[in-house]
Amino acid sequence: MAQFPTFGNATGVWNINDVYNNVSGGTWPNFGAIGLWGGGGIFPSTNLSEINQITLSTTGNATSFGNLTTARRDLTSVGSLVRGLFAGGYTPTAQNVIDFVTLNTAGNAADFGDLSVATYSTSGASNSTKGLFGGGGNSRGNVIDFVTMASIGNATDFGDLTQARQGLAATASPTRAIFGGGFTVPAPFYNIIDFVTIATAGNATDFGDLTQARRSLASTSSSTRGLFAGGVTPTNVNTIDFITIASESNATDFGDLSSARYALGATSNSIRGVFGAGVASSTAQNNITFVNIASLGNSTSFGELASSGGQINAAASNSHGGLSDGYQGTKQ
Repeated sequence: MAQFPTFGNATGVWNINDVYNNVSGGTWPNFGAIGLWGGGGIFPSTNLSEINQITLSTTGNATSFGNLTTARRDLTSVGSLVRGLFAGGYTPTAQNVIDFVTLNTAGNAADFGDLSVATYSTSGASNSTKGLFGGGGNSRGNVIDFVTMASIGNATDFGDLTQARQGLAATASPTRAIFGGGFTVPAPFYNIIDFVTIATAGNATDFGDLTQARRSLASTSSSTRGLFAGGVTPTNVNTIDFITIASESNATDFGDLSSARYALGATSNSIRGVFGAGVASSTAQNNITFVNIASLGNSTSFGELASSGGQINAAASNSHGGLSDGYQGTKQ
């Protein structure tokens, strides 16, 4: 039986059938859910440490949350119901650092531990307990690491991707982590989508293909649908693809970003997919746009980041699709 909600924003008296139906249907209210964007870079050599915050159910400009322990670009991130983690990056040397923040408490990040290999242009996906980091540059290749997000410590080997690559994107349902796109320097570009079962360490399995082979894209999800947006083909693209996470198959066209860009970050509250920052025509972007994940269509303006944006590709939330759509009770 489903438990009653523990989110303070789900106020009022709830009938147990309504709780069950909302949880099972992925419509659990999470109006206080926040999204964070961390770090970034402005061409050619400026690295950023600022963490930006937005409220995912509204629109408007981001505010400052705090700072990473090290200014860096080309990092990745994962989120649990409580913590956001920011991993790897480029300073201009590859980094193995993992930072963490408490998502409902603004402040600077603290040291969590280290990745198994210093890397950049890696990808991150999580459910409520495990954070996975797959691929990346600096000879990391096909490595998938994992951490237990409620604790502190170094990452441990999980398995291997089907193809060594960097510049890929990742997202998750509560059971699966999905990795899409990427490239090996200087080519080829990949349309590969592969997946792992988060609860069981092991190598990735083929899922299907993106609509375009591309790198430096972003991904987010509800518990049922994953989105892959933007990237380089090597021409900047505004493509948004979608997949049904439970069913291995090729991606399908969803719509378009408001502008063609790469190295952006994406996260969600399981209802909205939100895309921020990136690079368009060699210019750092600080705009944020969103889509409704359950429908199809082009992205709409949300607001702007508080910092200059640029090569971020690191966004996290406390209500994305890997977290049972933001529900903190038991889903049975």
